[in-house]
Amino acid sequence: KGLKRKMSKRGTSNMSAAKASDPVIDAEEEQELREAFDLFDRDGDQSIAAKELQVVMQAIGRQKEVTEIEEEIRAIKQAQSHGSDIDEDDLELDLPEFISYISKEM
Repeated sequence: KGLKRKMSKRGTSNMSAAKASDPVIDAEEEQELREAFDLFDRDGDQSIAAKELQVVMQAIGRQKEVTEIEEEIRAIKQAQSHGSDIDEDDLELDLPEFISYISKEM
């Protein structure tokens, strides 16, 4: 087991924030991602900033610059706001956003 493990066996997820286009994960995978979120949420604010997310990405074998991750977070936030302006100080992912983001990366 482990975060780096490819999610080859797909099931259903209890994540209500998941979108139809998001990869479907099973309950065990979801729990692993919840644990990873808690582990990498170093400041305990229930969100993961780009720098924290960069560490997660390295843990699953993906090398990304912080600026690239910030752009990806910005795109997620803009999609959620339906094109409205976003708070540039809020470039962090909450747990459902994190699970969606990481499940697409694995």
